[in-house]
Amino acid sequence: MIEIETQTHINPGAVLPRVNLIPAAIHERLRTARARRVAAALVAASFVVTGGFWLLAHQSVTSAQARVDAANTTNATLQSQATKYAIVPQIKAQLDAAKSQLASAMSTDIRFSYLLNDLSLTIPPNVALTQLSISTAGSSAASTGSSIVSPNTTGPLATGVGAITFQGTATSINAVATWLDKALANSPAYANPFVTNVGNPTQATGTTGNTIFTSSLILMPNAYSHRFDQGVN
Repeated sequence: MIEIETQTHINPGAVLPRVNLIPAAIHERLRTARARRVAAALVAASFVVTGGFWLLAHQSVTSAQARVDAANTTNATLQSQATKYAIVPQIKAQLDAAKSQLASAMSTDIRFSYLLNDLSLTIPPNVALTQLSISTAGSSAASTGSSIVSPNTTGPLATGVGAITFQGTATSINAVATWLDKALANSPAYANPFVTNVGNPTQATGTTGNTIFTSSLILMPNAYSHRFDQGVN
């Protein structure tokens, strides 16, 4: 192809027509060759992209299969150990039944060590106990059926779960009354504290000294410890 561009002296801006001597068939072959190269490049690129996707998919499948194999191995191990632990539910059921029986059998448990310790903290300096006896529901002393009966009261406080009887001395009968009314009456475990007998030592021994007294109270259900109830530590 020969192209001739000539500027004239008359009109410097004017350009003469181009003369293209290359046949059109050659241009067509060039365009076809260029199109083939582009098509080949696109096919190669598509193969590369497809191969990349295939490689990613293969890696994902391989990873998933590895997890499945690990899970199957773990499952097989657990299945082999299941027989060894099959007795656990039976033991747990027996344990729960034993706890229920214990809670039922000890539903009337009273922690007398705690009860007596609390009682000792209420005794004022001018009152001293010389004897103490405790009876509970079902025992032979002061019991009727399944409850302790207080002879000096009626209504809700007439019966309880036990009784305590005191013998002691005090500087005066007022000291005993103050102890019964202000100390023992404030505990939810006690009810109806009262004096059953009061006198002077000279009446029994011929000596003088502090007032002697006998008193009692009723133990109420709040005295139960509930320490064996299920769900209670």
